[in-house]
Amino acid sequence: MKRIFRCIAAFLFLLYILFLPGRAESANASVYHNLRNYTVDDGLSSNHVYGIVQDSIGFIWFGTDNGLCRFDGCEFRSYTHTDGDRSSISSNNIRRLMLDSRGQIWLALDNGVDIYTPATDRFRHFDVRTSDGACVTGQTTEVIEDREGEIWIATVNSGLFRWNPVTECLTVYRHVPGDDTSIAQDYISTIYESKDGTIWIGTYSEGLCAFSKQTGCFTHYRKETDGRNCISDNSIDAITEDSYGTLWLGTVSSGLDRFDRSTGRFTNYDDRNGEGRLQRIHCLAERAPGELLVCANSGATLYRISESELRPIEDTEVPFMRTKCCNIFSFLYDREGNFWFGSCYEGVEFHPARNSFTCYATRKNDSSDRGKVVSAVCELKDGQYLLGNENDGILLFDRHAGMVVPYRTAQNVGTAIYNVFSMLVDDQTLWIAAFQRGIEAVDLKSRTVKSYLADPSDPSSRVFVLFRSSSGRIWAGTSVGLFYYDRFEDRFVTRDPKVRISDITEDHAGRLWIATNEDGLYSYDARTDLLQHYRYDPDDPATISRNAVNTLAVDRTNRLWIGTNGYGLCSYNEKDGFVRHETLPLPSKIIQRIIPENDRLWITTDRGLIVFYPATGQLKRYSRADGLHTEQFMSNSGILTSDGRIVLGTTDGICTFTPPP
Repeated sequence: MKRIFRCIAAFLFLLYILFLPGRAESANASVYHNLRNYTVDDGLSSNHVYGIVQDSIGFIWFGTDNGLCRFDGCEFRSYTHTDGDRSSISSNNIRRLMLDSRGQIWLALDNGVDIYTPATDRFRHFDVRTSDGACVTGQTTEVIEDREGEIWIATVNSGLFRWNPVTECLTVYRHVPGDDTSIAQDYISTIYESKDGTIWIGTYSEGLCAFSKQTGCFTHYRKETDGRNCISDNSIDAITEDSYGTLWLGTVSSGLDRFDRSTGRFTNYDDRNGEGRLQRIHCLAERAPGELLVCANSGATLYRISESELRPIEDTEVPFMRTKCCNIFSFLYDREGNFWFGSCYEGVEFHPARNSFTCYATRKNDSSDRGKVVSAVCELKDGQYLLGNENDGILLFDRHAGMVVPYRTAQNVGTAIYNVFSMLVDDQTLWIAAFQRGIEAVDLKSRTVKSYLADPSDPSSRVFVLFRSSSGRIWAGTSVGLFYYDRFEDRFVTRDPKVRISDITEDHAGRLWIATNEDGLYSYDARTDLLQHYRYDPDDPATISRNAVNTLAVDRTNRLWIGTNGYGLCSYNEKDGFVRHETLPLPSKIIQRIIPENDRLWITTDRGLIVFYPATGQLKRYSRADGLHTEQFMSNSGILTSDGRIVLGTTDGICTFTPPP
């Protein structure tokens, strides 16, 4: 049904653009899938990533063969061994990570196990011994915590260790020749606890074991000579359980096994289609009921699972794309719904939660930057937006059809460069602010165009912002001051202030607020014709943050928000006066746009997007790690649409999203 709707929308859109001025061929808007690859070039300590966890704060931790690495969404911090420092990591060679219920990170190393405590930022080596003196030494392959809080440690040739943190008792399980109730092999590849509390052990070459805590005995499952109704391979590297109680086994050389514990039956799925997706499986997980994530040498693939089938899920069915990286040894599905994949050779591949941000490229083609920088956004109707850009005029974007077409370009108007900085629709007229072309009024019915302040030799032709006040008057901010449109005389009239203006807005009392690039802030009350000037005073903290103001907005409490160029955020109301919000942990002090929405502010910068709750002081930053295709937003380029979406102009296309409840 959705495909039919998109087809109809695209067809109607194509009919519509036939009547646009300067019609050119339409093009599908390229959607950025926002996949991101992090490598040593970005600060990752190594491209060999074998473990990933997310802590309670939200940091993402990567275990590599060159130490532990923490990612805060912006930067990486590495932890490596320091000779003589017992509080540092004891080995840089990490095979797996596990976050326990106490918030500690356990590291499976090539010389045992370390425990990292974030609160103290220190490591300690796990050197507990069993009653007969055995300890965890040599290479470890996995660490898990069971539902009762006990820790299980898999080793290479030293067996399976079990530690009770309450009693501080360490137990080791090793193979005893001739004893079928002992563990099948001391070389353990993986451990998994099923919902009934059974501990499942995948061995290097002796099949699968199930350990019962009640009996203390192991049950063995091996590949039989006839190959019927048994596991397909004795080398097991990955185990998981789905929502229906079925166990799934990832093998080294025979693909994927399904184990129905109620019948004791095994079913093997090998690489029947020849694509290699099920060859050398390293980790498994159920993403959602009926969906199995398989990470293998060929990459990560999501499968639809049922009693009758196992098939790859197409990208159009669910919000997941197959990885571009190969040799996926680790993964994390974080609390925000993002996927992180650790590759053996290619670092980390990040898949942001889909349907949070949708980003579209607007450039004409991959080899041209024309149309790339979106400097203005204006809503028409029914999901259609006009996008002004810095060198090629205006594009028309239809969100439903997913198409971009030229609307009024440099070629249409007969010029090499056509910079559009602001647009607004007033009744049936589209008003366009263009650099050195003044103001253009386009009749949306007849498509006729009339120009104002259009002399390129006159500085007033450099128009940066248009604003329609509640009284219906059109205001324009230029490089030489403020103008308003006199409808009776059909011309723009100059008035104070006569300085370069960057933005205009209006408060609930009908007072205009005028931002300037170098001269602070002005307010103008049309009822009294009173113009007031507000400037920064370094000796008075009750003044505006600085005189370089980029953007303005008024929230629903009638508080004015002031975004400066390099000095952060400031606010004003009659009760509190000017308040400088200097302690906000902003990623950048360059504020590009402020969009009030309900009780929060969406703030764009040149280093990401911010959502800020003034009532509580809470703030959250969105970056590339959250799905933005770029963190570079354009000044005063963004709107809250009539249907509650936010559309933002960036240095490379647009970003759209629906704010969460």
